[in-house]
Amino acid sequence: MIKYKEHPKYWVIHKEVYYNELDSLDDEIQNIIITKPHDSSTRMFNSKVDRLVEDKIKESDDYTK
Repeated sequence: MIKYKEHPKYWVIHKEVYYNELDSLDDEIQNIIITKPHDSSTRMFNSKVDRLVEDKIKESDDYTK
């Protein structure tokens, strides 16, 4: 994942994915993710976001080649 964080659009894509995924959760889980950064739910959420961001970057790079 390190090399993807260096991608010029990483943070734009990350923000989009993060908020889309966060909005899809119920309020209780959203609150856990926002207020408890070390909770297992938050770690799972962040891992999912990282995977989705990586996939989107790969996708965008495939289209530009």
